[in-house]
Amino acid sequence: MIGLTKSEKYRMGYQVTAIFKISLHSKDYDLLCQIRNYFGVGIIIKHGETTLQYLVRSIKDLDVIISHFDAYPLISQK
Repeated sequence: MIGLTKSEKYRMGYQVTAIFKISLHSKDYDLLCQIRNYFGVGIIIKHGETTLQYLVRSIKDLDVIISHFDAYPLISQK
């Protein structure tokens, strides 16, 4: 996902950020922890009343995620 944040520090007035995220119900907290521990990067935050998100935002940390999916592409019909 690409995020846009309004910021006076940038000439165009916005900061562009690359973000990888997985959103799950809060009952799946242990699964999100396993994912975070596997990759060794990212954070888990509360998002809404019943949802949690695993987020990776830094370019350095996103490289870990991208490298994994380059080596092990998803096999899916979607």
